[in-house]
Amino acid sequence: MSEERPPDAGREPRRGGERRAYPRHEVTGVRGSFLFTTGARVVNLSADGLALESSHALRVGRTYRLQLAHGERDLDLEGTVVWCSLVRTRGGERGEVQPVYHAGVRFDELLGARADGLADFIKGHAVVSLEKRLSGRFRLRSGGAAAVDHRARFEVHKLSRSGMLIEADVVPDPDGTLEVEMRLASGLFTGQARIVHVRRLETQEGASRAEIGLEFGELDEGPAAALAAFLDDQPD
Repeated sequence: MSEERPPDAGREPRRGGERRAYPRHEVTGVRGSFLFTTGARVVNLSADGLALESSHALRVGRTYRLQLAHGERDLDLEGTVVWCSLVRTRGGERGEVQPVYHAGVRFDELLGARADGLADFIKGHAVVSLEKRLSGRFRLRSGGAAAVDHRARFEVHKLSRSGMLIEADVVPDPDGTLEVEMRLASGLFTGQARIVHVRRLETQEGASRAEIGLEFGELDEGPAAALAAFLDDQPD
C-alpha cells in the first residue's frame, strides 16, 4: 500500500497538459460518510443468516447490504452483524499484512422474491442433497463470492474544489471510488471521489484507521455550488 501523497488531489488540469493547483484549506469540524463495496467469501449459510470471511471488520449491530453471486444476476440481501472476530492475517498483493475476519450475519426479514431467491441460491450452491429439507447451515460447493456495502464515517483535514484529505475508521482498498456525503455550512455535499492515496494509521487501541486522499469526480451543480460557497468563506 503506497504511503505517497496524492499528486493530483486539489489540482485541476489546464489546457496543454499543465496543471493548476487549487488552494487547499485546513478545516476543522467537517465530518461526513462514504459508501464503499468490498469483496468477501461466504463460509456457510442458512435460511436465516450466513458467515462471511472478509479483510474488513463488520461492526456488530450494524445492518449491511449484501450481494451474493448467483448466475447472471446477484442476489441482494440485507442483514445485521451479530458477531465478528479476527481469525488470522495474510499477505496482500503489495506485500502488506492484511487482517482476515469472520462475521456472522442474521438476515433481516425475507419476504416474497428475496426469500424465494435465497432458497434457490441454497439449492444451487450448497452442499446438500435435494431430498434434504433446507434447514441448518450449509457449506458452498465452490467460490461463495459475495460483496458487502460499507458506510464509514470520516473527518476532513484538508479540502479544495477538486479533492480532500480525510481520516476514517476503515482502511479502504486503494484505487477505488467512494460515494461521499458531508454536511457543510453552505449545504449538503454529495459526489463520487477517487482514492489516490491511503496511509494506514497506528492507534493505541489497535483499531483500523487511515488517512485517505481523494479526488472528486464531476460534481452536480448543487454539490459543486455548496463546496465553492464553503471554501469561499475559508481564510486564505
